[in-house]
Amino acid sequence: MEKLVKCSDYVISQYNSEREISQDFDAYNSTRLGFIFRYANFLKLNLELGFFIPTDKDGNVLEEPIEKLIGMKPNNDFEYAFDEKELKQYQEAKERVIFKGFEAKYSQSGKVIFAINGYYTFDVWAKDLKPRMINYKTIEDLTDLGLVLTESAIKKYSLK
Repeated sequence: MEKLVKCSDYVISQYNSEREISQDFDAYNSTRLGFIFRYANFLKLNLELGFFIPTDKDGNVLEEPIEKLIGMKPNNDFEYAFDEKELKQYQEAKERVIFKGFEAKYSQSGKVIFAINGYYTFDVWAKDLKPRMINYKTIEDLTDLGLVLTESAIKKYSLK
């Protein structure tokens, strides 16, 4: 190595070179070194609004569904139900969230302007994190903030 590189870049390069000579890649991947490689790759992910709050696949913020009035019961009580498609879309989006505790805050024009968890506020304009999060481009850039991962992120990225 001739020049300094980020730790995650170094780990990924070492893993890839070791993988080329390993006879049993599956066994190698299940080792502690495989875990370190997966974590290094996870840290290199570019930030998306959906990592903080539920969004659809296009990056539009999804509100938690509420039950809607669908009619009256025979006993004159109101009958409520969730829109199943809307509920499923929200649940899937919530599973994709990586960091715990964030919520959307809105401007007067209705655009999402913050993802906030009580400690850290990230300015975001609609779907685009880049203009406001100049110092934060990847998950690795957030490591000093002590953010907590969701269980679904730990499972999805095999971080345990």
